Amino acid sequence: MNSKKQIATAPWPLVILFFILSAGEIFTGYLYYRSQENNLLDDSIGELSAIAKIKVRQISQWRNERIADGAAFSQNSTILRQFSQFLKDENNMILRTDLINNIKALIDIDNYDYRSAVFMDRDHRVKLVYPDQDTIIGEYPASQLEYIIRTGDISITDLHLTDKVSFRHLDLLVPLRNPESPDKSVFGILILRIDPERTLFSFIRLWPLTSKTSEAYLIRREGDEVAYLNTPGYSENTGTILKRSMTEEDLVDVMALQGITETTSALDYRGIRVIAAMDKVPHLPWYIVAKVDHEEILSSLPIQIRQVQIIIILFLVTTALLLGALWWTNRVRFYRSMYEAELEHIALKKFSEQILKESEEKFRKIFEDSPFPMLMADKDFGIIKVNSAFCKMLGYTEDELVGLTYRNFTHPDYINNDEIQLMRLVSDEIPIYHTEKRYIKRDGNIIWGSTTVSIIRNNKDEVQFFLAMVEDITARKTAEAELIAAKEKAEESDKLKTAFLHNVSHEIRTPMNAILGFSALMSEPGITDSDRNQYIDIIFQSGNQLLTIINDIVDLAGIESGQVKINIREININTVLKELCDQFTYKLKSQHITLHYKASLPNDDAEILTDGTRLIQILSNLINNAFKFTKTGRIDFGYNLKDDLLEFFVKDTGIGIPAEYHSLVFERFYQVDSAVSRQYTGTGLGLSICKAFAGLLGGNIWLTSRPGVGSTFYFTIPYVKKEKDLSLK
Repeated sequence: MNSKKQIATAPWPLVILFFILSAGEIFTGYLYYRSQENNLLDDSIGELSAIAKIKVRQISQWRNERIADGAAFSQNSTILRQFSQFLKDENNMILRTDLINNIKALIDIDNYDYRSAVFMDRDHRVKLVYPDQDTIIGEYPASQLEYIIRTGDISITDLHLTDKVSFRHLDLLVPLRNPESPDKSVFGILILRIDPERTLFSFIRLWPLTSKTSEAYLIRREGDEVAYLNTPGYSENTGTILKRSMTEEDLVDVMALQGITETTSALDYRGIRVIAAMDKVPHLPWYIVAKVDHEEILSSLPIQIRQVQIIIILFLVTTALLLGALWWTNRVRFYRSMYEAELEHIALKKFSEQILKESEEKFRKIFEDSPFPMLMADKDFGIIKVNSAFCKMLGYTEDELVGLTYRNFTHPDYINNDEIQLMRLVSDEIPIYHTEKRYIKRDGNIIWGSTTVSIIRNNKDEVQFFLAMVEDITARKTAEAELIAAKEKAEESDKLKTAFLHNVSHEIRTPMNAILGFSALMSEPGITDSDRNQYIDIIFQSGNQLLTIINDIVDLAGIESGQVKINIREININTVLKELCDQFTYKLKSQHITLHYKASLPNDDAEILTDGTRLIQILSNLINNAFKFTKTGRIDFGYNLKDDLLEFFVKDTGIGIPAEYHSLVFERFYQVDSAVSRQYTGTGLGLSICKAFAGLLGGNIWLTSRPGVGSTFYFTIPYVKKEKDLSLK
C-alpha cells in the first residue's frame, strides 16, 4: 500500500507539460520539413517530365529516320531493277555481288542502326542475306509480310526476339515495287534488322544532368506483365528480359501503363522508392520512364532542418532526463517495499522449491529408465529431452535430437494431421493425442510407431511441455500389410482363373460346335462338292484353332512345372523370317493388311545357335496377335543386332494398348478389358507364354504402344554364332 501511495504522488502535471511542449516542437519541425520536401519534389518532377518528353521526341525522330531510310531505298529505281532481275536469274553471281555490296554499304558504312538484311520474294522465300548469321525470320515479322505486300507500306515491327537470333531487335520492312510494272506491284521485301543496343538504347540511357541514381528506360505491356525493353542501369538481371507483374500497383512501371504521368511515391524494379515522370511513345506500344531515387532528392534538404532536429532532440532529452530522475526516485521507494515483502516470503519459497525438486527427480528417473521410447518437447515442439529407448529406436544420439522437432523424423504424409491434432490438444478439444504413423530413422529406414502425446501445463494453465510415448509396431504393421497383400493377390488370382476358365470353355466350345455341326452336315444327302469342300475347310480351321488352344494350355503347364526344355541347334534367322512371312500370306487375302519383314544381317551372319522352335513360336504368337487386333494398315516384323543381342520386333497399326496395361498384358490369364475380351477371341495366355520362352532363351520382352496408333512388341535373344561354341542358360 505504501508503494502505491509513493507512485501516485509522481509529478504528473510536469509530465503532461513535457508531452505538450514536445508535441508542439515536433509538429513545428515536421511542418517545416514537409514544406522543404514538397518544394524539392515539385522541382524534381518538373525536370523529369521535361527529360521524358525529350526522350519521346528523340525516339519519334529516330523512328521517322528509319522510315525515311526505307522510303529512300524503295524509291531507288536502280537497286529495285537489280533486285527484280535477281529474282529472274538467281544464279547471276555478278548481280548477287552488286546487291550484297549495296546492302553492305547500307549496313556497314557510317550506319550502326542496321545489323543484317534479308531479301525475300512475295512468297516469303529468302533469296539473299547479309551477313550469314542472325538472318532467321521469326513468326512475329512473318505475320506482317502479307499486309506489307498487299498495301506496299513501309513498317517497323515492335521489339522482339526470334529463335536462333542472338539479340532482341526490330525489323524495318521495306516493300520493293517493280519500276517496270504498270501497277507498281510489290515483288519482294527487304528486311533490315535493327539492333536497338547500338543507337536507340544508347541515347535513351544518356542523362542531361549530374545524378547518381537517375535513369530512363523503355517498357511495354505483355499480357499481365510489364516488360523492360532495355535493361535498366541498376538491374542485376543481365542477359534476359526483366519482367514484373501488373498486380504490383505500387510499381512505377505499372502506373505508367495505367496512364499516370507523374508520381513521387512509387517503387521501382529494385523495390526502392523513386520520383518519376512517364510518357507514351507515339505510334509504338512503348512508354518512357524517367526516374530518380527519392532518397537522392531528399538528401539535398537544407542544413537548417538538421539543426532544428538537433534542437528538438536536445529538448526532448533534457525533459526526459528530468522526468526520469523523478521516476527513478519513485521506483527506488517501490522496490525497497517489495524487498521487505520478499524477505517474508523466502522461507515458504525454499520449502516449495525442495518439494518441487524431489518431484522432478522422481519424474526424471521414471523418464530415463522407461523401456518405452519417450520425449519431451517445448511449446514450439522443439525437443528438449529424450530417453535412451527413443534414441535406440531412431538411431540418433540425444545431442542430435535436442533442438529438432517431430517434423524432422516424421514421415511427410503425417505432418499436416499431427499439426492439426496438436493444436486441438493445446486448445483442450481432446485430452490426449493418439496415432499410429511412420517414422524415418537416421539411416533412412521407415518404422511404424504407436504414439501417445499428452500436454503438461503449469499452475497458470499455460503449456509447459509436451510428453510423447512411442511404441515400435513395425512388426505388427508388416504382418498386417503382408496379410492384406496375400488376400488381395489370392482374390485377384481367383478372379483371373475364373475368367480364364470361362474364356477357355468358350474358346473350346466354339470350334467343337463347328466341328460337330459341319460333320453332321456332311452326312446330309444332296450336298454339292463345293459345299462339302467348304465344310471340310471350316472343320480344318476349327481343328487348328482347337489345337492352338490345347498347345497354349500344354505350354503353360510345362512352364509352370519347369519341364520345358530348350533344344539348341543351328538355324538361319533370315530363313525363319521368310517362312513366317509366307506362312501368314494367306491371311492377307481376307484382310486389308500388308505384311513386311526385315532381315538386318546377311545370310552368312544369320546362322546362329538357339531353339528355333521356341523362337518361331514367339514370333507366330506376336504376329497372330497383330493380325487379330489390326483391321487395316500394315504389319512389320524383323530383327536388329544390338551389341551381343538380337532384338526382334513385331509392329502393327492396330487398336493399341493403353499405357497402364503395358506391364499387365504379360500376366497369365490377363486381357485388357471385358469389352476387348468379347470382341476378340483368345485365352489370354499367348503373351505370358512369349514372356516365359524369351526368358528361357536368355532374353527379355517388352512393348511400346499408343491407343489408336498401334503397338510394337520387342524381345531379345543372345547372338551366338556356331564357331563360338557357346551354350545358353
